[in-house]
Amino acid sequence: HDLRNNLPAISVADIEVRHDDLILGTRRGIWILDDISALRAFTPEIRNEELHLFKPRPAYRFLLDARWDFKHEGEAANAPLGMNITYWLKNEIKDQPGAAPRALQLEIFNAQGRLVRTLSSIVKPNRYSEDDADEPEKEAKPELTTDAGINRVQWNLRHEGSKRLQHAKIDSGTPDDGPMVVPGEYTMKLTLDGKLYATTGVVMADPRSPVPAEQLQQNVAFGLQARAALDRLVDDIDEVRAIRAQTEDIKTRTARQPGARELQDAADAVVKRCEDLELRMHNPQAEVVYDVLAGRDGGARLYSQLATLFSNLQSSDYAATQGQSEQLEDDLAELKELEEQLGSLRTEDLARLEAQARALGLPRVILPQRG
Repeated sequence: HDLRNNLPAISVADIEVRHDDLILGTRRGIWILDDISALRAFTPEIRNEELHLFKPRPAYRFLLDARWDFKHEGEAANAPLGMNITYWLKNEIKDQPGAAPRALQLEIFNAQGRLVRTLSSIVKPNRYSEDDADEPEKEAKPELTTDAGINRVQWNLRHEGSKRLQHAKIDSGTPDDGPMVVPGEYTMKLTLDGKLYATTGVVMADPRSPVPAEQLQQNVAFGLQARAALDRLVDDIDEVRAIRAQTEDIKTRTARQPGARELQDAADAVVKRCEDLELRMHNPQAEVVYDVLAGRDGGARLYSQLATLFSNLQSSDYAATQGQSEQLEDDLAELKELEEQLGSLRTEDLARLEAQARALGLPRVILPQRG
């Protein structure tokens, strides 16, 4: 790989290495190559390895404030926050015709052995399309590159975000962003073709932060609890959608079938309960964010409430406030009630529909697998 990156063809007057960053002075500006620790560790032996995972340098857990007016003309961007994870590939990873894609996967574990984050060379679809009215997203790119030579991925020191709810709008919050991890040692495991390569990296506390370590732990634990609630809700919504879609399909296919009157009535009951449940779980009729903000159909539903709470907590390292704790308790109580109604839908209306379907020799409704 060309180390020049965006450095133009220009004379260099000064060279300095500070904190493993290479700094060049050109008399007209400053050019910085962040984190050359992998270059320093590179040896001829590594060049002959098929894959090598370098030990990353320690990273500070900086939580920065966000503003709309902090940019100034001529100001250059800072280095990305987080941990540089660098790996060497002797050859470019290419897929073979007719074979499954060769996936390069990086898993990050905390000191207790719990999986914190997974990054992959397989592209993850965006939440929103390129022509979305509110948040158009560019074409998704893989998190891990697979070029021959030295590759680098920037871990933003965050846990995995919540599960994605497709075709849904929220009024605020970014549920794709998980809470930042607590300071400590983390294990990186890079896998390719069944072979595992591992190293460790250290996340250090922000030396400027006045937040006690105990409150930081409480903050992250609260965020993970909110994420778990969001994941449960997304699974519930996906199940309601699956039940409704298959029920409507059964109803359509049996519309002219003799003796299907009772099945049609049972299908109508299932669809109606699915509609009512989904309307309480999120805002399915919202096409743009303003549809939620305007209070249509009862305003922000449970998914928006949890997503906002999940994101707002991450703006601070302190433990959740009393109001935030009470809000999560209310949301969890509502989630429990909705799941009880979903259970009732399965054992009552859906069971009656499936009994009618079996009598007519039709297949049962298949619920999506959770997890």
